[in-house]
Amino acid sequence: GDTGITHTADLFIDSSGFKRVIASKVGAKFISYKKYLPMNHALAFPTDDISDLKPYTLSRALSSGWNWRISTQGRYGNGYVFCDDFIDATKAHDEVQSFYTEEVKVAKDIKFEAGRVDKFWINNVVSIGLSASFVEPLEASSIGNSILQSFALCDMLESWYLDRSVAEIYNNRFTECFDNIVDFVQLHYITKRNDTEFWKQLPSMMEHTDFMKENLELFKKS
Repeated sequence: GDTGITHTADLFIDSSGFKRVIASKVGAKFISYKKYLPMNHALAFPTDDISDLKPYTLSRALSSGWNWRISTQGRYGNGYVFCDDFIDATKAHDEVQSFYTEEVKVAKDIKFEAGRVDKFWINNVVSIGLSASFVEPLEASSIGNSILQSFALCDMLESWYLDRSVAEIYNNRFTECFDNIVDFVQLHYITKRNDTEFWKQLPSMMEHTDFMKENLELFKKS
């Protein structure tokens, strides 16, 4: 920051979210995945009613994206992820409210772009969490990915002190991991729906990933 205080360390972890406070200073560049996942806006809200607690996540297609509902300790976490080229936050709130008996009180109104940094580990700076990558909220992949990154850092740290090229193994691993999540989430948007402007236009807006191009026809058959 501008405090004039200097911090010296062998290793820095950037977990500053989308700001990428440290990683941006060592050359981390953002790679957009918007062409694969055009969603760019989400409303997240908790609900207290856990009388019908389910052991799975509900994913429900709405007019311009997906609604999720996932049980957490003591409450449900819910949200609507959408493309605001087709619906604004107010209309999105009204739409998702129509599916809930509980009042939808938005806790987070998030604007985002799907993507990742080109390198997760640069020199002695490791980006973990939102500073490293974000797909979208639908499958809560960011939490799990952050845990995987942290465990991998612990496993590789000793080797990295002996050989700095270990960082490249880390980078390759989490590039593959991120791409795999993108493939998984993109599958949610490959539907037969064409009843709203969003679902009509999505096929021409969304480029299939390489994995999808190779496997989609096989998935349809099996």
